[in-house]
Amino acid sequence: MAECVLPLRAPPSVHRGLPLRGRTHRLRTVAAAASPGNPVDLWQQAERALAAAAASSAGGGGGRWEEVEGAWVLRPLTPARGVVHFIGGAFAGAAPQLTYRLLLETLSAEGSLLVVATPFATSFDHLAVADQCQFCYDRAARSLALPAELPVWGLGHSMGSLAQTLIASRYASRRAGNILLSASARAARP
Repeated sequence: MAECVLPLRAPPSVHRGLPLRGRTHRLRTVAAAASPGNPVDLWQQAERALAAAAASSAGGGGGRWEEVEGAWVLRPLTPARGVVHFIGGAFAGAAPQLTYRLLLETLSAEGSLLVVATPFATSFDHLAVADQCQFCYDRAARSLALPAELPVWGLGHSMGSLAQTLIASRYASRRAGNILLSASARAARP
């Protein structure tokens, strides 16, 4: 099984020591294992717990999902009319086949689209996240032997939108376009 999840790096020290409030029982359990006073550890533990829960469920989230070279793939029930490379948001992107299941299964069924969802671990190194997601997608696409005539759309939510934008600017990828949901309005800096 190929691994497409980045090793997590701690964010700048300005994010350390933030108060933790109102978490679910599952997150409280995870928090007990985290280092005291370090919410980054909590975030990492929660992402790992989400990814482990998704991996342990049937088909990585139920239904027709299959893991291909570290990416989660959903094949349409009818011949594919296109491909969607999906990258989710922070935290939820660790197990996109679980956290975005309804959206992705609807896209696949209604549009006869093959979905390739690339998981990632949240990191402030956005270029590394984009690179890892693109490499994971490329490996899965090669393994699936996708026909060259199928159009490919990039679909990203939140941090995934940023990753799709970086992929479009860094790689000569064959894309019909990008769909960005809740894209960050963060100012670009040189």
